[in-house]
Amino acid sequence: MCYAMFITSGLPVNRPHGREIRGSFLKHPERKRARAQEPRPTGTIGQPPPRFRGMRRAIWLELVAIIPAGVAADCDRWAVELLVCRMSKFRSGRAKSSEAKQIESLLGKMGLTPADRSRVSADLADSLKRAPNAWDRLLTQKPQ
Repeated sequence: MCYAMFITSGLPVNRPHGREIRGSFLKHPERKRARAQEPRPTGTIGQPPPRFRGMRRAIWLELVAIIPAGVAADCDRWAVELLVCRMSKFRSGRAKSSEAKQIESLLGKMGLTPADRSRVSADLADSLKRAPNAWDRLLTQKPQ
């Protein structure tokens, strides 16, 4: 799929699978052994919490649609929930500057800012589980 090209295109890859692709463990095999028991997510980010209505629900769906495939999983739901709550406050014009900085930080951790995009890697296994979105269809279209 198109994600393999993205991951091997010279961007820093910080997940174990990405490090194997790049050959990072060849020079330091002890690092691979140290990360063998690293926890792995068990599912996808999923639907918004039932208590999210209106703007928060819409922001959740918007955010999940733009997070690159394989970046966020079920264990990231609380971070996404916090980002959604801060973003709804920001969009309603009530966010303080400290909350705007928190939004910026959370966006960066998910690879949603230009400067941070190269620091975040996607897990290929998770990206293959997700249903294709408009961007995926565009990337996989054959030229006419």
